[in-house]
Amino acid sequence: MPGCKTRAIEFNSLQRCASHIVSRVDITEAFQVGGAAVKAAFEGETGKMIILKRVSDDPYICITDIYDVHKVANVEKKVPREWINESGDYVTPEFVNYIKPLIQAELTPIMVDGLPRHLYYTEKM
Repeated sequence: MPGCKTRAIEFNSLQRCASHIVSRVDITEAFQVGGAAVKAAFEGETGKMIILKRVSDDPYICITDIYDVHKVANVEKKVPREWINESGDYVTPEFVNYIKPLIQAELTPIMVDGLPRHLYYTEKM
């Protein structure tokens, strides 16, 4: 429609803003990555990033590893075309099988005065 205002939001931005609907896998893997990053830093690793490697689909198991950041910076990794259906408007069962373990085990957020209460660290004095 001419004259109709619109606004586009990248999907990745939306998900990063929706921590109140994070999955248990998201939380677990975030802690794993954080711990691996601290360990790598203490061991003197530089110019590296922590990656997640899926080692099993059934059951879903993912481990952390260290990778040279220069090999992944500014590199785009797309969803494989074979995971998109023929008409290009949906995903295949293979994609659903891949992504399903990542989105299961939803957690009900702790709400305080209508706002989600998130985990946070406080230093003891």
